[in-house]
Amino acid sequence: MRRSRTVWSVVAIMLAACLPQVIGEARADGPGKPRWYVSVGAGGNWMPGMRQVGHNRDGTCYPNDDCTGVTVDGYRWVYDLLADDGRAFEVGAGYRFDGIRVELSASQRKNRLEQRFRSIAYRDGSAIADDPSSPYRSSSRASIDALRTRTLMLSAYRDFPLAGTAFTPYLGVGAGVSRAEVKGLYFRSRYSCATDCDAGPPERYDSWQQDDLSDTVLSGHLHAGVDYGIAEAFSLGLKLTWSVMGTMADESPYRDHAVPGMTSTTEISDMSHWSLLLGVKYMFGD
Repeated sequence: MRRSRTVWSVVAIMLAACLPQVIGEARADGPGKPRWYVSVGAGGNWMPGMRQVGHNRDGTCYPNDDCTGVTVDGYRWVYDLLADDGRAFEVGAGYRFDGIRVELSASQRKNRLEQRFRSIAYRDGSAIADDPSSPYRSSSRASIDALRTRTLMLSAYRDFPLAGTAFTPYLGVGAGVSRAEVKGLYFRSRYSCATDCDAGPPERYDSWQQDDLSDTVLSGHLHAGVDYGIAEAFSLGLKLTWSVMGTMADESPYRDHAVPGMTSTTEISDMSHWSLLLGVKYMFGD
């Protein structure tokens, strides 16, 4: 997973410049009159690793497995997901009063994903044993494209205007719902014969799955940033946000499978985002 050194440098500079002043130089001349405002921001986002777990109720004993003493009630597989640095965009509207801001915002983030296979087992967790004497051979390929999240959240911010400057650092917390969409979930396995196959033609065991997944989950958010007043009504700022989302789950059919009508369930957990946005606010009124 790639990390942007530029992003981390900006974050470090912002925190180093603002935190000492927030602690020691909070302005004493009041927070300003209540005002409505709108905001827009764009920038980048990055994600720690995620976990993809899939399972189905396929009861087939595949011919290159040793199912001696096993009752197959399904399969379970696990992948680690790595995300590239992505893009983020946000629009919001809020109300400021007594140094507090309440804001409703909508955001979108998108990251390309990479799968790394971890394990596969029967549904009950028992290990799958190979049958070395089987004439059947199999090969499989899996991939995933991208994760896109669209979030609607309500946040509360506390401003800390700095005396004698146009800088206003702030902290905030928010909660909302996120629509998570996984694009390009793909899996395909093919069977072949090394010698004569006595359990039937190998292609009868082939499977193919290709689908997009989506789910709506709860999300929580922490914010830290700083605004710089460039005019009476306008300010320019940087905002760092950490967002955590619940586990998404969706069911997907197979296009081809040894069992007609078979589906599997995919769950993606440990979904969290860091985002750094450059934004503009416009305050209404005098």
